[in-house]
Amino acid sequence: MELGKVPPNDIEAEQAIIGSMLTDKDAVISSIEVLKEEDFYREDNKAIYSAILNLYNKAEPIDIITVKAELESMGRFEQIRWFRVFG
Repeated sequence: MELGKVPPNDIEAEQAIIGSMLTDKDAVISSIEVLKEEDFYREDNKAIYSAILNLYNKAEPIDIITVKAELESMGRFEQIRWFRVFG
């Protein structure tokens, strides 16, 4: 990739995926089958996806409360701007 060139991304799509994963467990299953953390452009979305994946792998519920707690345990909550609006 050339310096200064932004890779293709769609922040609204990233947020829609994360939002659906927070409200629908089937969306979690569908998403983890095709997405990896590095598929997200924004670092905060990568962190949120990683937290959701951790919870899924531990067979724990996935909602805004548990994801916030997981981000805190990962030491990444303070970097997340998105959650400051909703959490």
